[in-house]
Amino acid sequence: APALVIVGMFMIKRITEIDFTDIEVAFPAFITMLTMPLTYSISHGMAFGFISFTIIKILLGKFKDIDIVMWVIAILSALSLVIK
Repeated sequence: APALVIVGMFMIKRITEIDFTDIEVAFPAFITMLTMPLTYSISHGMAFGFISFTIIKILLGKFKDIDIVMWVIAILSALSLVIK
């Protein structure tokens, strides 16, 4: 448990570096921060973050800004959430 508290403190420390005025960055970050404690899983929180980032870019028509690695991670994350 102490190790998780320390990891949480390191994660909270980086919140100040997120640009919350930019929806492309703020929404996926918010979804990630929200789903981690609600699902009791860091990996599920990250999966929702990857998926929401990709969806936001698609909705804004910025397909070129999505790297091929992000496409793969988002698709694998979505499959992981659906299969479980």
